Amino acid sequence: MLSFARRYRPLLGLDITSSSVKLIELSMAGGQYRVESYAAEPVPANSMTEKTIVDAEAVGEAIRRAVKRSGAKSKEVAIAISGDAAITKVIQMPRNLRGADLEAQIELQADQYVPFPMDEVSYDFEVLGPSEKDNDSIDVLLVATRTENVDQRKAAVAAAALTPKIVDVEAFALENACRLMTHQMPDGGIDRVVSVVDFGASSTTFSVLRNLKVIYTRDFSFGGQQLTEEIMRTYGLSMEEAGRAKKEGGLPGNYQAEVLDPFIDDMTQQVSRSLQFYLA
Repeated sequence: MLSFARRYRPLLGLDITSSSVKLIELSMAGGQYRVESYAAEPVPANSMTEKTIVDAEAVGEAIRRAVKRSGAKSKEVAIAISGDAAITKVIQMPRNLRGADLEAQIELQADQYVPFPMDEVSYDFEVLGPSEKDNDSIDVLLVATRTENVDQRKAAVAAAALTPKIVDVEAFALENACRLMTHQMPDGGIDRVVSVVDFGASSTTFSVLRNLKVIYTRDFSFGGQQLTEEIMRTYGLSMEEAGRAKKEGGLPGNYQAEVLDPFIDDMTQQVSRSLQFYLA
């Protein structure tokens, strides 16, 4: 009998934000990941509202450009919805339920935890292990979102002639990514509380992990867009000119003291406020 090693099939990781799409292709060799290709492309104006896709075709065209620039070979992608679009709940199920029986029981009870009609919802679950609350139960993580949140992203991916294989939640994707960076954390992140700040264009996500598990997350409306707008106001530039100057330089000598430093102070205050919310 012949035994064949399972071939690793790479996925494209795709991050769709209010300002851009970012794409990365990883390969694995010897238990280590390697970046094979990467690209970022701006999304057209008015194609996104906050984290909601308004024009799937326009966003799909940005994804198509990113794929072409990166030279990525894979046609299958992993995408994620924002944490504030998802409902997560740890529920208890009888320990003796397995497989299809467990799935059927969760389907029967899911509407107790989801405040939308179930025919408008996409959901999934993962068994976490024995419950500390009840020896005869297991803890199950239930995650649900409106189906339209998933369909928007699937439509944009399909418009780029790609196939969505995984739809994740951003907080869980962050958690998984942090597991690859434990060598940078004190004690590998075990018995430690670690905060992660993801600065975006229009919003920032502040997350806290304990033992490499996300236990707190908060989004706030503050990001790089505010800096671009301040450059516009201060120097009388268009949005496009301000964005280019922010990235490429060439601004007057007073830029750091008059514009950049105050922006950094504001961002620091926002992060400090999020930390205080967590500590409270």
